[in-house]
Amino acid sequence: MRRWTEHWKVSGQAGFLIKTARYSAAFKESVVRYMWDNAASSRKAAAVFQIAAACTVSRWERLYREGDILALQDKPRGRPGMSAKKSKSAPASVGQRPNFTTPEEELEYLRAENAYLKKLHALIQEKQLQTRKTKRG
Repeated sequence: MRRWTEHWKVSGQAGFLIKTARYSAAFKESVVRYMWDNAASSRKAAAVFQIAAACTVSRWERLYREGDILALQDKPRGRPGMSAKKSKSAPASVGQRPNFTTPEEELEYLRAENAYLKKLHALIQEKQLQTRKTKRG
């Protein structure tokens, strides 16, 4: 009721038609400065600047005392937007073999590749065997 009477005293009937809005940091600072310069209450400042709720002005004052004008700036809300897709660099020639200078290098490479594939195959079979055993009981 006090809020309505304060708005009525300052703005008349238009004081009841206040809409909520987003305010810039500079505007918030000017409201807080007005309160301090005129020793006005947050309710009085809300009525003068046509702000819907006095608690909003009180919050601005507290934030301004804690962190100056930087604290009055709007913080991003909600989930951050998706960043641009990162282009995946092509893996180092997955399907191609490197160039060999001697047949011995190629033979060594092929033997290592063969040993790797055998080990991979053995691990896969072992894992499948383990899952079968756990399913049976």
